[in-house]
Amino acid sequence: MPLTLKIPDTEETLETTLDRDEFLMFFEPHMANSGNAPLLPKNIYQAAEGDFSWAVSALSEALRDDDSGTGMYHTVLCSRVDSIAVDPSTVFPAPYEQLIAIGENESASYQHFCDLLQVEREPVFAYDNTEIPVLVLNGGYDPVTPQRYGEAVARNFQNAHVYTFPGVGHGSMFAPGGTPAATCVEAIALDFLADPNQPSNHRCIDEVKPIFKYE
Repeated sequence: MPLTLKIPDTEETLETTLDRDEFLMFFEPHMANSGNAPLLPKNIYQAAEGDFSWAVSALSEALRDDDSGTGMYHTVLCSRVDSIAVDPSTVFPAPYEQLIAIGENESASYQHFCDLLQVEREPVFAYDNTEIPVLVLNGGYDPVTPQRYGEAVARNFQNAHVYTFPGVGHGSMFAPGGTPAATCVEAIALDFLADPNQPSNHRCIDEVKPIFKYE
């Protein structure tokens, strides 16, 4: 699909194309940001009708010159690349065949950053105190550090409390204010801080439901 983008800082136009893999990558920010997730079904239907204006807006905004700290982010990742080794089959089910190419491209991109940065590798990560109480808050939609990651980390601790919030993306504490999810995650966190050795009252999770927008 040919698209014409507009660079925000210069108003220049940029011609590009959107293929299947890049279209699928649009799902990641929708799912990661709880505030964007409700728009995903609407945007898919718009695309089915040939309307990619929402994609043009998102891609154009991504061209804005900002101070997002990309270099620092990749420096940390590259320094920790040897920190822990996990067999994916012990954490995740078999991947969707349609998504394998995306994963391979992402991996190649990170490797390119590491080759450029040449960061000194940090030693292997170790769990120093496995008895400390730990609260793990998962977002059911989180594509960045998904539910299975949180569960895998929790298995390394003797006193871990794990809760997953339906319809919430990356960073459960950042659920949109005023929603049942935001109220619930705050209540569970406060319960944990009040008594880390006891499971929090998590009945409020039953009231947390995904929200969708449609026309």
